[in-house]
Amino acid sequence: YTNSCNCASANRCFFETGAINQCLYSNQVGCRALDIAIIFGVAGGIFRQVGRRPDGYVAMWEMVRAWMDTAGLTGQSYSEAPNSLTGLRIALIEFTDASYPTMTSTTGTRGRFSGNVEEVSDDIDYHLDNFVTPNGTYAPVFAPSFNAALNLFNTYSTNSDREKAVLFFADGVPADNDATQDATDDLKAAGIELFTIQIDITVDAQISTKEYEIQQILQGFASEPKDLHYVTAYLDNVPRIVLQGICNPNAMVG
Repeated sequence: YTNSCNCASANRCFFETGAINQCLYSNQVGCRALDIAIIFGVAGGIFRQVGRRPDGYVAMWEMVRAWMDTAGLTGQSYSEAPNSLTGLRIALIEFTDASYPTMTSTTGTRGRFSGNVEEVSDDIDYHLDNFVTPNGTYAPVFAPSFNAALNLFNTYSTNSDREKAVLFFADGVPADNDATQDATDDLKAAGIELFTIQIDITVDAQISTKEYEIQQILQGFASEPKDLHYVTAYLDNVPRIVLQGICNPNAMVG
């Protein structure tokens, strides 16, 4: 909605005036200025059927796309100087294996931070269109994606009034654990908050040995305190547990 009257007619929506006039859901009103790099890729079996989802990889990107409609983005293109007062900007990075360790879009945001829904949506299309199904020699590496995120913040998120965070989603562990630890340490040393989200692709009453291993490794990469920067979420619950809580001070990323 582009005006306050239309916005008020929608359930739980408020029109925020000021530097950016935008219709927001109630849990996004007053959202601080924040640049988020979302890192996601295949580390386990998420590219196969997950529950009712025919393809977990596709489902994850589509969840991000659906969340953006209510995420309180700035509305500004990647090519515009960011507003320092309010709103989110998003950048998308995908980790893969050592033969092609990171992927960022060459369309949409051009691999940069953007507050424009259409640009970020184009990036999601890019990732979906260029996905290569892992083969028998696939070994996921995480470090290049964290290094790419640090470079992204250093180059395109230099406004000190904007907070900076990484949301890292994975359903497995890296083949480059030591290099990833070094890369995440560099990221955190730069003042960037790192949230790690372990995506569960099965619903089990008890955690398996493999899931526990993933938990310990991903938790080790996260910022301190760990219990506020790491969470496990079944794929279908990622929007509720993680994405929809951004800007909510009572939620994980809030």
